[in-house]
Amino acid sequence: MKRLAFILLATLMMAGNTSAQHKPTKGSWSTEVQINPFDQDGETFSLDGLKVRYFFNDKNAIRLKVGFATTNSKYTDKDSDEEKGSSRDNQYDYKKGNFNIDLGYERHFNLGKRLDAYLGGSIGLGKNFASTKIETYSKSTYDEYNGSRIIETSYTGELKNGAITSSTGNNIFDQAERASWNINAAIFAGLDVYIYKGLYIGTELGIGCSSRKSLKMEFDATTISKVTSGGQTTTTEDTIDEETTDNYRTTNFKTYIEPRLRIGITF
Repeated sequence: MKRLAFILLATLMMAGNTSAQHKPTKGSWSTEVQINPFDQDGETFSLDGLKVRYFFNDKNAIRLKVGFATTNSKYTDKDSDEEKGSSRDNQYDYKKGNFNIDLGYERHFNLGKRLDAYLGGSIGLGKNFASTKIETYSKSTYDEYNGSRIIETSYTGELKNGAITSSTGNNIFDQAERASWNINAAIFAGLDVYIYKGLYIGTELGIGCSSRKSLKMEFDATTISKVTSGGQTTTTEDTIDEETTDNYRTTNFKTYIEPRLRIGITF
């Protein structure tokens, strides 16, 4: 994937050597996609977002960026013990993702016929969302003085504001990735290379901080238990309604750098 991207960029650069280019002026609009070519939680070349900017004069522009991501997957946790006659089957169908919107300002500097650099800052609001649907079934068989006693337990439920992607403990809230609201601020520098008319490629480096407010998680479920002994089955049904009591805020002042590859057009 990286090799393909670099070949594409080299081809565009060669095509631009014999073509005219249209750099932004007062009243110009730009639209672009932003791609991070470096590793992000095991993913490369992930789409960071879409951006639109408007030049209210030749050197100054305002920008609006929308970022989004979503994941919908299943995780299954199973085990069994044939000697004890027990089995357990847990299935987690989770959704998680984020949505961010940022408003910013750019100050542009003309570096030549094809080069346009800029400095700026932005502030934004975002939400990380998460939920999990859970289905659980367990069965245990006991030998009671050469008889048998079978206990079957199943429940279906939903965890709101939490995504369970793996089993890490007995407490369902401790296993989950929690949803949150986020406020972000950043300063950045970028460079655009115009290669054909309004078409450009570029890169951007940003340094920023964020404040995160977690959301309370709620778990609602229905539990059905069946106990079979001596040829008779007893069934009980219960409801579970639990929620976390904490709702905390964390602020990250640690600086970070996010290199981005940008492809856009000015018109």
